[in-house]
Amino acid sequence: MSSEPLREDRLYPQNDGDQRECFERDRDRLLYSREFRRLSGVTQVARTEESYLYHDRLSHSLKVAQVGRRLSEYYLREYSGKLDLKQHLNPSVVETAALAHDLGHPPFGHAIERKLDELLQDYGIEAGFEGNPQSFRIVTNVATHSNNYPGLNLTRASLNAIIKYPWSRGDDGNYEKWGHYPSEEDEFEFARSLTDAGRGKCFEAEIMDWADDLAYAIHDLTDFYQSGLLPLDQILEGTNERDRIIDEFFSQSSISVSELRAEELLNELGAVARDSLKTPFSGTDTERAALNQFSSYLIEKYLGIGREDHLHIEETGIGPELNINDDLENQIEFLKFMTYFYVVDSSTLVSQQHGQKEMIEEIFTTMVDYATSSSKRSSIIPAPYRERLNGVDSGAGDDKIRIIADFIASMTEQQVTTLYERLTGHGPGSLDNQIIR
Repeated sequence: MSSEPLREDRLYPQNDGDQRECFERDRDRLLYSREFRRLSGVTQVARTEESYLYHDRLSHSLKVAQVGRRLSEYYLREYSGKLDLKQHLNPSVVETAALAHDLGHPPFGHAIERKLDELLQDYGIEAGFEGNPQSFRIVTNVATHSNNYPGLNLTRASLNAIIKYPWSRGDDGNYEKWGHYPSEEDEFEFARSLTDAGRGKCFEAEIMDWADDLAYAIHDLTDFYQSGLLPLDQILEGTNERDRIIDEFFSQSSISVSELRAEELLNELGAVARDSLKTPFSGTDTERAALNQFSSYLIEKYLGIGREDHLHIEETGIGPELNINDDLENQIEFLKFMTYFYVVDSSTLVSQQHGQKEMIEEIFTTMVDYATSSSKRSSIIPAPYRERLNGVDSGAGDDKIRIIADFIASMTEQQVTTLYERLTGHGPGSLDNQIIR
């Protein structure tokens, strides 16, 4: 490896000897991983089994990857001759980061993310659990690609682009979001060695993060309008429901009325939307086409294509940065709030999450008990996590507990439900159903 850090460096040197460039290999390696396939069984907002209308984590990640790649390609064309972006931007790196960004999300969404954090801290693991450092841990240590190294052995550039929060828990008072656990400190330093001190996330991570924000805001909005849970038709038409959602947003948000001209925004969207979107969704071809066109309008609007006053690149002296107009960010927060108000904060979803947390706690405490006890058979824990536990020193309880968290975070929601029923005796299942293989 060169003494100077290069974007294409890997932690474990290997021969990249085929027709693909190294960053294309990263993207393909992610796409073919078991950890990525698992996302089809993981909640975005509503349970994956409830309706084909809802995005799961896999379909969301694919759309984030598509948006991020296209925005990257656009910038390389648009700024050709103005800025030397090729040293800081590769579409395959952005796509890889987008495919990886949700790998660490556990079954059933953010409520379980918080529950696992609580459980790990109860066992004295101060680093706790959060989806972003878990994603980084998966690509560097947990996923299996070769017997020659742990993780997927991605390039330095791709690892850096995955890191949305370039600090560890507690740094500068950051306890809500962070980018790596202490166990991945070396890998984090390797990834960040190309980034100037004092800079936040790198340019490619900025593009991935914005693609994530707008995909989440737009696709959840349209998902729950189609399902009948979010009255977009009434909001676009300017009924009392519009007044209600605007009032609720400003009562719960730090964004002020002057910073978000909500009425003006909704008038704009109402003018763009076809008349077929101003009635409850019934699933006709006309409505589907209108909804697709509405989604396309929103994506183009929030990508700022052709509008440098909305979204543009600035050269700061420490590399390019993505400059996002405050209006766009505030509008995205408003669109996200609609999903939160009508769906995430609904009594139905909250009651579901209560039961889901009970399942996770039962599985976690049972598996930790078996993993750390010298008198119980660790064979209750599926391979390969049992093998990993056997490779840990008998006194390293914290490492064993982290492996159990890896195990739970690697499961689909159906696997969680089946394992919980087996452990509690509610449904013993079949002897030949190993659940995790």
